[in-house]
Amino acid sequence: MGEGDEVWKVTENYALILEPDKHHFPIEACTEQTSFYWFHFQANSMWCAQSSPDLIIPSTPIPELHFHSEHTTIHLPKYQKLVNPHELFSTIY
Repeated sequence: MGEGDEVWKVTENYALILEPDKHHFPIEACTEQTSFYWFHFQANSMWCAQSSPDLIIPSTPIPELHFHSEHTTIHLPKYQKLVNPHELFSTIY
């Protein structure tokens, strides 16, 4: 799979996140029966792509057993091997 100037070989139990507003394209035909899941993310706030997550340090102490925030930050690797693919697939299928 290609995106801009980068390419990845996405094999069984791997995930790739494609960024919006970039050109996406196949780099070769599949050589075996292939199925995939396609997710669309929508952010109601800003998002950015970066090579590694920034450490977020809160301005107030966070209790060890409970934390609530109206603002949530998640970091998703662009390309990764799924740790527990069967659990993920059974949840979404």
